[in-house]
Amino acid sequence: REEQPFAPPMSYIIDQVHMEDRARVATRVQATIAAYEACREEFRMVRPDGSTIYVELRCDVSFDEAGTAVQVLGTMQDVTRQRAAREELRAANERAERIFDDAPIGMAVVS
Repeated sequence: REEQPFAPPMSYIIDQVHMEDRARVATRVQATIAAYEACREEFRMVRPDGSTIYVELRCDVSFDEAGTAVQVLGTMQDVTRQRAAREELRAANERAERIFDDAPIGMAVVS
């Protein structure tokens, strides 16, 4: 007997999406199917222990000869750390810009 890869139903995955992101993610997956295109979406998921993580979903849809969607194939990657690093970098850049803009003396960047 050939082993089959684990493939939870889409409803199971959508149920794990953070309540505030759920409608957007479900709409995006449906739009992906309707447009015959791949998708890439970042959103929050709630783990069984109640903690929240950010994931990136990349998926593609397989269609039969009649053009009916038969399978959504994809991966999800935990991007919580990457998202936190981007946020820290954005905040540091904002602080640096404020310091530069609000300095009581003239400043210039020389390279």
